[in-house]
Amino acid sequence: MKAEAEAAAGPIRPGGEMVTTAVQIPKATLSLLRRVAVARADKHGGRTSVSGVLVDLAERARAELEGETR
Repeated sequence: MKAEAEAAAGPIRPGGEMVTTAVQIPKATLSLLRRVAVARADKHGGRTSVSGVLVDLAERARAELEGETR
């Protein structure tokens, strides 16, 4: 039963401890993120996760984002 719950939650992402936060973004941006999250869940199974979409976007753009901190 535990394995089923873990599988439904999706893969565990490397990168350390998870935190909860709040951000202010335009409604249209949130709507897009939700639609992508739903599409990914439909395609790959698991839960709908806007957080997962954001993590993937940040990881893909990591070098560029880190460049902005220098």
